[in-house]
Order: sequence, then C-alpha cells, then structure tokens
Amino acid sequence: FHANLAPHGWFAAKYRNLLRDMLVREEGSELHLLSVVSPAWASPGDRISVERAPTDFGEIGFVCRFLEDGAEFSLRAKYFAPPKRVILHLPYFVKAVRVEGGKLRGRTVRLSPSSRKTVRIWWRRDPGAREFSYAREVEWLKREYAKE
Repeated sequence: FHANLAPHGWFAAKYRNLLRDMLVREEGSELHLLSVVSPAWASPGDRISVERAPTDFGEIGFVCRFLEDGAEFSLRAKYFAPPKRVILHLPYFVKAVRVEGGKLRGRTVRLSPSSRKTVRIWWRRDPGAREFSYAREVEWLKREYAKE
C-alpha cells in the first residue's frame, strides 16, 4: 500500500471521529456523553475514562465505573462557555431503575453543566436486548454464506 496512503489515512480519521462521537459529542448547545456503549465495555468492575477532551464548550473529562447493579459517573469540566445541557446516555441493553445526582428522562440522564458530584445510576440488564459480539456475528455471516 506504499503508493496508496490516502484511503488508509481517511479511514483512520473517520474511525477516530466515530469513536470520539460515541463517547463525547456536541449537538447544538448540548453536550452528549456515552451515546454508544458496548456490552463488552460494561461488565461490573469495568470503566470508561475520558481525559481532557476538547469540546465546543471547553475541556471535559469523565469516569464511568460499572457496578453489579448500575454505574457511577463523575464529570470534570473546564468550560469557557457551558453547554445548555449535559446528557448522559444509558446503554441500550439496560433499563434504569433510579438515579441519584441527575434527572432520568427516558433513556438519558440530564446533568447540570455545573455539577461536580458523582451520579449514581441503578439499573438492570434488559433481558430482551440483543447483545452483539464480533465473534458471534462472524459465525452468523459464515453460516449465511454457506447457505448460498
């Protein structure tokens, strides 16, 4: 590929943007966090951590620690222009039961932009949610191709 670098460079740039938008993204005057979380990242004891992420509102960081019955989320921000709202998205594979430190709205938790406290979310896994895995999807594709 020594003579064909451009597509590989564009893939890397697009992949970086995709990953960033899954974790931190701006939407108008709102800051959205953890819009997409894989079940593989959210077992008890796991954590997702973002440090010094530049946004349209300033620099933010957060840690989300996954627990047996939910998660703890703490946000650190140095805003030069605070967002109107900070919206923490719940993973697709859980159902929230209760939130302390934020307001539960459907599949999101609304946080105050000035909040510096830890948000505690209690949830349970949704038994009807399909959990995807790379290995399982590859096996499914192999079976489908073998049918032809």
